Amino acid sequence: MYSTYVKAFALSGLDAAHTQGAAVAYMMNDLHDEGAVLDYPMGGMGSLIDTLVSGLKKNDGELRVNSRVDKFILSGEKKPECEGVVLEDGTIIRARKGVVSNVPLWNMSRILDESVKLGEHSKVVVDTVNEIQEEAENFQMTGSFMHLHLGIPSDGLGEIECHYSVLNMDKDITAKQNLVIISIPTVFDPSLAPEGYHIVHAYTAASEDFEEWERFLEDERGSDTTKIGNRPSTGKAQQYGKMEGYDELKDIRAEALWKAIEQIIPDIRDRAEAEGAIKMVGTPLTHRRYNMRHRKLNCSSTRILNVYSYRFFTFQAELMDPHLQ
Repeated sequence: MYSTYVKAFALSGLDAAHTQGAAVAYMMNDLHDEGAVLDYPMGGMGSLIDTLVSGLKKNDGELRVNSRVDKFILSGEKKPECEGVVLEDGTIIRARKGVVSNVPLWNMSRILDESVKLGEHSKVVVDTVNEIQEEAENFQMTGSFMHLHLGIPSDGLGEIECHYSVLNMDKDITAKQNLVIISIPTVFDPSLAPEGYHIVHAYTAASEDFEEWERFLEDERGSDTTKIGNRPSTGKAQQYGKMEGYDELKDIRAEALWKAIEQIIPDIRDRAEAEGAIKMVGTPLTHRRYNMRHRKLNCSSTRILNVYSYRFFTFQAELMDPHLQ
């Protein structure tokens, strides 16, 4: 039973009471079926992306990157509909059948706020936008993440596993920094790193308080309308890293990750300082920046989850993800 509880949190960042049962049931069956193995894409996640893009193009699809959606084109008198999107540069893309989305509710709420200002809209559209904005205000967010990315010499390590979960069983699984998940993908695919090296990624599973980090976002306050943060590569997006106290807090919060990896690789800190090694620490602000998400968002609590996208965007489909194109 506790195994199910751990897997629910690892999957969603929420305890079992707040995680959708269908996803956990599928995962439990998949992991414990006879002959089951933990799959990992050969060539890394890049190979998975390349395959998806290939499938899209084979079916006459077009992939646009760096094409941030600013607004949805909304219409409808009896029921709300989405006819397309307006990109950041003003380009209009009309939907032939529908617009599909995995955009989080909080991002959607902000974009919709600007979208209803794009021309006149019927009462049903305005009322539905207001409902979604109210839901966004009342939704419970998960915690955020700390990340530790390493490239380390592999000599002398012997046989190690690809995945580990490290936690204190005497504490609640949702306790701050209690569960640390560690992945070493080069165990399965050595080609992901130079010969003689391993890649190690460790992270705290949705248990970081984003509020601790908000003070480093002073320059962004008041500037966010529909846009969630700034483009990751811009100087403004990286400004938080220059704020006083940021590096100190980053080191403090990363300590739990180092200690977790030490249980698998005791000399990990020495290896991380070796010639040719790589060491990168990501904070909740890094996570927010690269995912261009509202605050720390990874998931939302399903206890109060409403199928907002199916109610509002019974349009012709759901909405396009405005930030991961």
